[in-house]
Formats: sequence, structure tokens, C-alpha cells
Amino acid sequence: MKTIPAKHFLLASDFDQTLSFNDSGIELSELLGIGNFEHKVAGLAHSHLVQQGGELAYLIRHDPEYRGVRREHLIEAGRRVRLKSGLPAFVALLDQGIAGHQFSFYVVSAAPREVVVSALDGIVPAAHIFGKTVAACEALSRVVALRLSRLRGGNAVATPDDYGFVLTVTPAQVFGVKELPHILSPHNFEEDLREALSRSDLLKYHFRNAAQTGMMVYRNYFGERKSVRKLQWSSEIIFNVLMQYEPDHVLLREAWRDAIHVYIDSDGARRYLEAAASRPMRIRTVDRVPPLSFALFATKIKEALKVEDPRETMERLFHLWWSKIEPEGSAATS
Repeated sequence: MKTIPAKHFLLASDFDQTLSFNDSGIELSELLGIGNFEHKVAGLAHSHLVQQGGELAYLIRHDPEYRGVRREHLIEAGRRVRLKSGLPAFVALLDQGIAGHQFSFYVVSAAPREVVVSALDGIVPAAHIFGKTVAACEALSRVVALRLSRLRGGNAVATPDDYGFVLTVTPAQVFGVKELPHILSPHNFEEDLREALSRSDLLKYHFRNAAQTGMMVYRNYFGERKSVRKLQWSSEIIFNVLMQYEPDHVLLREAWRDAIHVYIDSDGARRYLEAAASRPMRIRTVDRVPPLSFALFATKIKEALKVEDPRETMERLFHLWWSKIEPEGSAATS
């Protein structure tokens, strides 16, 4: 009797409010004591800057209230997420298959991957979960900017976002395909990242947190709360002294640890470069911003906006951009 092979299906699901009851951003905000998460999400939706579901990753990257988020916070927030009651049985049923049908179940989410992996621990394998890994783009962008500056001179400016980064260069810094293997090489990645971070505001920010925890910088002085400017000034003086005379100080080591292994995913960025090294590399020229790159373009220009409200500008540019490509799409489908 001839055996009929089983049909194999790929099943992908979102996470927030699909496999869970609440948005993971609500759980993280409550954990950190941050309010108005829904209000922030509504504002981002109105500005068209972030895809639906990616608001938490965007806030962690850009909102000052979320800049203190660490990996352990994301993991704990995932543990607090309330899952749909029938989810474990549903996943087990898919694993077993149904009458000649096999299923591969994956979770694709715009939320931070650490949250989703923690929430689905023991239910869905981590290898089957895809989520935002913003921190890898941060690490990659800093190393690429450093290497390009070495190669061409000057200061290359990299602006990271959820899906990649924008590299702003001068005419003298323009590079070609021949330079890509060097710029995107995994060799000495950790050393270059440390050099790029050594004088960055990001490292100083994490040192300020470590200095406050280590009681070298006081938040309050004789009952009065210090201003942010005074905290920055005090911590930066200590930071500069330690970097010059005691670079192995325990608070500097803690700042480096937070910057490289908590806030920035250096391991993820290096793995990406190792995988990309065996693939063909090319540079493609486009005459307008591609649809999936609009958020990157908006992130690059928003810091240069001086007069017009940034959200109004983003919305105006979005509708202008859409009006240019819509006629082409309509003609193609007619």
C-alpha cells in the first residue's frame, strides 16, 4: 500500500493580544512604574512612525523614561504576561500533527524578543520566536561609522532604528562594494565597538547610573533633589578621571557591561556579520525612500527639525511619500 506523505504547513502568529491578553508594554511599564503607556502608543500611531505592535521597542530606544530598561526587566515583564489559557494545549496539538498534516509553529512579533521568549518559555522554542532586536542595530551602526571614519576620515554619522540604521556621509566618505567586506567584517568587532563607545554619551549615561548606585554621585543633597544637569556634570567629571587614571575601576566595568551586553547586543551584531560574510554584498541605489525604510528616514531627520512640530512633519512627509507611490501602485494593479 502506497504511503501518502504528510502535508507540511507553516503557521505564524503574532504575540501581543493574540497569544496573550495584555500588551507586553503595559506589563513592562507597570514593572518600572511608568504611566501613560497607552497615551504614548496612541501618539506614535498618529505620527505613523512605528508599525502597530512595535511601540514598546521604539519607546525603549527613544523615550527617556524607558532608557533605564535592562534585559532583566524585559525577562521579568515577559514572566508577568498573561497568556491565553489554551495556548500550551494548542502548541502541543500542532507538534503532534493532525491526520496526515504536520505543522511548524512560529511566533513573529514587533515586541522585544526577550519579552516574548520569556513569556513563552517551555511552550514555544526560542528558535521559533522572532522579535525586535534593536540593540544589535545600535552596535552595528557604531562600528560601521567608526570604520568608515578610519577609512575615509571625518565623522560619519549613524542613526540606528528598529530595522537598521541610516549612515550619513560626506561626498569624500562615499564608499563602494569593494569596501563592504572590510566595513562589515566580524574581525575585531568587540574592540572596535569599545573604541566607538569609549567617549560616547551612551557610556557616560550608564556610568551615571552606576555612579548613583555606588553612592559616588548623590541624587539628593541635604534633602534637595539635584537637577539632571548637576548629576551629569558631577558624573562626567568622575568618568573622565577614571577613564584616564583607573580604566579598570569597578564602576567603569559595570558601565561597560550595561552598555555592551545589556543595552547593546554586541553578540547578536557579531553573529549577523559572521553570517553575512559568506553571502554576496551589493549596494542598491533607489530614487525614493522604500516603504519599509520610511521609519529609518524619519528617525534620521527628526533631530534636525527646529520650527515645525516633529509629529506634524512626520505625518506630512508620510502622506507626501504615499501620494507619490500610490498612483504607480494603482496603475500596476489596474
